[in-house]
Amino acid sequence: MELASRILASLRPDTSATARELASRLHEDKSEVNSQLYTLQMQGKAQRDADFRWFLASARLNAGRDTDTAMVPVETESARKAVRMAGNQASTLPGNHLSAASQQRIGKPSEIVWTDEQLDLINAAPEDRILVEAGPGTGKTAVACARVARLLSKHELNPCSILMISFTRTAVAEMKNRIRQWADSGRVSAVNISTLDQAAFTFGIGCGQKFEDLMDGFEGNIQNAVEQFRSKNPLLVEYAASLRHVIIDEAQDLTGPRSQLVRLLIETLPKTTGVTVFADEAQAIYGFTTDMDGDDDASEQFLKAFEPAVQGFKAAQLETVHRTQDDRILKLFAESRKAMLNGSIADVIAVAEAKTKCLGSEVQDLPLQDGDLVLYRKRASALMHAQFCQKLFRLRLPNHPAAVFPWVALAFSHSTQPVVSRENFNALWKAQVPESLRDGFTDESAWALLHRFAKDRDRVNLTRLRKLLSRPRPPVEFCHLDYGGRGPVFSTIHASKGREADRVFLMLPHNLVYLEGNAAVDRVEEARVFYVGSTRVRSEFLRGRAPTMVGAGRLDQSGRRVAQILALKKLPKFQIGLAGDIDDAAPVSRISALCSTDAAAAAHQAGLLKLWSEAVTADTCPDVGAVCKPHAVAGGRKEYLYRFASGSSTVAWSGPGLHKDLWTACRAMKDRARCTDLRPPDDIKHLRLIGLRTCAVGDDPALLANLREPFASSGFWLAPMIVGFPSIFLRFQ
Repeated sequence: MELASRILASLRPDTSATARELASRLHEDKSEVNSQLYTLQMQGKAQRDADFRWFLASARLNAGRDTDTAMVPVETESARKAVRMAGNQASTLPGNHLSAASQQRIGKPSEIVWTDEQLDLINAAPEDRILVEAGPGTGKTAVACARVARLLSKHELNPCSILMISFTRTAVAEMKNRIRQWADSGRVSAVNISTLDQAAFTFGIGCGQKFEDLMDGFEGNIQNAVEQFRSKNPLLVEYAASLRHVIIDEAQDLTGPRSQLVRLLIETLPKTTGVTVFADEAQAIYGFTTDMDGDDDASEQFLKAFEPAVQGFKAAQLETVHRTQDDRILKLFAESRKAMLNGSIADVIAVAEAKTKCLGSEVQDLPLQDGDLVLYRKRASALMHAQFCQKLFRLRLPNHPAAVFPWVALAFSHSTQPVVSRENFNALWKAQVPESLRDGFTDESAWALLHRFAKDRDRVNLTRLRKLLSRPRPPVEFCHLDYGGRGPVFSTIHASKGREADRVFLMLPHNLVYLEGNAAVDRVEEARVFYVGSTRVRSEFLRGRAPTMVGAGRLDQSGRRVAQILALKKLPKFQIGLAGDIDDAAPVSRISALCSTDAAAAAHQAGLLKLWSEAVTADTCPDVGAVCKPHAVAGGRKEYLYRFASGSSTVAWSGPGLHKDLWTACRAMKDRARCTDLRPPDDIKHLRLIGLRTCAVGDDPALLANLREPFASSGFWLAPMIVGFPSIFLRFQ
C-alpha cells in the first residue's frame, strides 16, 4: 500500500496524530510523512489544526455541521466541553495581540452596527469576485473575518475550501482570534489562514518537494511557487479546484514575485471560485520595501499588473471610518487622504502639521505613555530617539529575537515533569509569576493558550510546548507584539503598517525641502509613507521632529543591522539587540566557563528577575554596559566576548552575531576612514534592558544535557532583551 493510503488509514475518524506520531506508527521517515500530509491537505483529504495534529478532513468537518459544537476528534462529551471552553478562552486572549479594548471594539457580530457597504461584502455570495478599496480604519479586517464566518455558517462551506492570505503573522493571528469569536472554533481551525510566505511553503510541500529543499528562505519559496503555477503543476491545479473562496488582504503591498504568485493563483482558480481582494493604493508604501534609501523596488506591483475585469471582478468600496469617533481625527483622515491623492509629500505633511503644534525633537519632552506609537521614517531615527528614552519602551523593528512572554519560563523553569495539570499550573502561576510580569494574562487565559497549543487530554504537554517555543518563529500568540516588556513603541511607519493606537506621535523630518528635492526619492511613495503614519491614530494625534543624522551613511548593504558612520566624526553608530547578539544559553550552560555551578545559574536567573521587577516598579530602563573579555578558543586564537552588566550584576554574554558584525564594522571603517587595522572596542556603553523573554530547548537531548539544573530538566529559562544604538569607539590592533 502506498504511503498516502497508509496515512489515511491510520487517521481514523476517531483519532488524530502529529506527523512525528504517524512516522513512528508507520515506521517511515518523518520528512516523507510530512510531504505526504501536505499533499493530502491540498487534496482536501487531511487537515492540520492549531495543535499541529493531523486528521481526516471529511471526518472532522462534516460531522456536526448543523450544530454549534466544536468539531474536534475527542472521545467523550466532557472532553469536547473542555476543548470548547479552551477554544472560547483562547479566542479572547489578553496581551499585546488582542487587548481588552480591542476585544470590546471587535465585539460579537450581533453587537456590531454594520454599515450597508460592509453588509454587502459580508453577505456576498461565495462565488462573487470583488476588488474592495478600503482606506485606513474602514473596518477591512472585521469585514474580512465576518465574511469567512458567514461562509462557514450560512453557506456551510467546507473550511478546507477557504484560503485567507494576509501580510503578516500578527495579522493572521488576529484574524484567527476574531473569526473564532464569530464562528465555530473547530471549523475555524481548519480554515487555511496564513501569510503568503507560509502559503508558498505549503504549495511547495504539496507539490511533493522535500522540506530540506524549501529551507533556503522565503524568497526562494515564493519564486518556486510561481514556477510551479506557471508550469500548471497538476497537484496545484487540483488544489485550486478544491477552493470555494479566497481572500487576499493588503493586496497593494504585493510586489515582484509575490504579485506574480497571487495573480497566478487567481488565474488558476475555477471561474466558480469566489475571490475577495482588499486593497488601498493610497497605502502602497512597499514600492520600496524598507526604510533605507536606495531600496526602491521597481518590479511588478499587483494593483498595476492585475486586470480585475478580465478575471470577473466587480468593484466595491469601504469609505466610512470606524477607527475613531473623534471629529478632529475623522477630519485628519479625510484631509490626509485628499492630500495623498495630490501626490505631494508637502501636502500630506502640511495636514499633519496643521493638526497640532510641534513638541520638538527632544524625546524627554514628549509626554509618552504605555501603548503610544512613536513613528519615524527611518530606523536610525527611531533608534536614536529610543537611545535617550529613560522610561521603559518597546521597539517594533525587524530582526529582533522572538519575544516569548516571560511568564512561560517563570511558571515552568523549575518543572521536572513532562506534563502539567490545571491544578498544578494554577499553583505554579500563583507562586512563580508576579502580578507585574503576567502581561495582561490571568491563570485562566494563560491555561487556555497553553492547552490550545500543547494539550495532552486535560493537561499540557511541556515537551510539545518547548518544541513550539524553541522555533525561530514561535506562534505569535505566545509573543509580545513588540520587542520589549511595556511602554511606548518606537517604530518606523513601514513597520507600523496595520497597527493602530489611541495616541500616535508622528516624527516628521527636519528638512522637508531636502526630502522633496532628493532625486532618489519617489514623491508619491514618500507621501504614502506619511499618509499611513497619519492614519494610525484612534484618539489623539501628536507630532514631533525626527533627529537628523547629518552626513550619515550606511555602513554596509546588508540592511539587517542599522550601522552608520557619521561623516563629521568618522564614528560608527551601531545597532545592538538583534538575534544572535546575546548568547542566551551562556548563563545556564554547563559547557560555558561563565557558569560554574547550578547555584550560579539559578542566582543569575533570580538576579535577572529582580532587576526587571525593579525596573517595572520604577518605570525606568536599567542602564547596561558591555565590557570586552578576550576569550581563548581552539588554536590559541582569541575571540572578543562581551559581558553585559547593570552595576555589578551580570545580565548576559555576547553571541556570535555581534562579534561577526563588529569585525565587519572594523573593516568598513578601515576602508572608508583610511584607518590602520582596527579591532572591536574595549567597552560598549549606553545600552538598555527593556524586558525579559522565555527561551526554550526543543527535542534535543544533547542541548538539554549541556544546561545546568533545573533548566536541563525543564528546558525553559529567562533571557534579557537588551537594545541600544551607541557610538562605537573602535581600537587600533
